[in-house]
Amino acid sequence: LQSYQTHSDIYISGWDGNKVTIDSSFNANTIFVGGSSSLIIDNSERDINIVVDNFTLEGSTDKNRFVLTGNKQVNLYVRENLKLSSKCYMNYGRDPSLLNIYYLGNTSFTDANMNSLNIKLYGSLLVSKANIELYHSLEIFGALVSGGAKIKVAGNATVHNSIIMPSSGSVVTLGGSGKVHGTVVADKLFMDGNPSITYKKTDFENLFPGSGSDSGSDPGSAGGGGESLTPTLDDLISAGPALEP
Repeated sequence: LQSYQTHSDIYISGWDGNKVTIDSSFNANTIFVGGSSSLIIDNSERDINIVVDNFTLEGSTDKNRFVLTGNKQVNLYVRENLKLSSKCYMNYGRDPSLLNIYYLGNTSFTDANMNSLNIKLYGSLLVSKANIELYHSLEIFGALVSGGAKIKVAGNATVHNSIIMPSSGSVVTLGGSGKVHGTVVADKLFMDGNPSITYKKTDFENLFPGSGSDSGSDPGSAGGGGESLTPTLDDLISAGPALEP
């Protein structure tokens, strides 16, 4: 990953008046946002890339806790540990194409590190290689893209866009009342209980500008003509995605 200015660790907690505002790209070891506090990303002037080893967002209030104030792209790259807990709203109510979360760690993204009772992510989650299990009332309003082997969506969890797993041998399991509003691309699909898939064409060019692909083409291939500095869908699941400051 490209190097940026190093920022000291960010720890925010307590009441909802406790806020930290970021307006440029940076590297950090740890970001922790707890209680009713918020991390504000001022992306009104430029695209922002945040590269962090450990990221935790947990709390006790139904409000936006990872706030984007502008309309430029925000990419959050988590290299080792990603923990999202109950009542975590990220980019709430805004355009999901503005926020991409890349998880590059090895630990499976499951309920063990994500008490997903009421998480609402208005963005896309892109996982390099870890397995993923989504439960409870978790909602992802962007795409779920993974280079790993397994994804499970169960309980009352909902992916409001496509699930893309281009790796060989990949398996998607839908259980309980899990829902997908989009397309599912994987080697195998298993359904058990009362899950549902509601087809919706995914505009990948809008969701990931510069990808040059839509749900009717190969999601694992680079699309579009000409050179682009924006990551292709192949880049989106790699361990070292392209970064531009």
